[in-house]
Amino acid sequence: MSKLENLDAKVLEPNLEVFLTPADVANVLGISAKTLANWRVSGFGPKYVKLGSRVVYSTADLVIFVQSRTRTSTSISLEVVR
Repeated sequence: MSKLENLDAKVLEPNLEVFLTPADVANVLGISAKTLANWRVSGFGPKYVKLGSRVVYSTADLVIFVQSRTRTSTSISLEVVR
């Protein structure tokens, strides 16, 4: 098996983490990339990973963030679950 075929097999493994760019995440969340960058600075928003100078987001962490923002009532403060 060549190195390229071996890499393809690893990429297709179901347990391999998938990462998204800030532009991808901003698009999914319906916000601007600048807002997402501001959230990183303030410590809000989904967890992110630094790979060298690149910022990427785990799809699992993005799902967790969105789930943590789910509400059943408008009277529940968002500050409580930050």
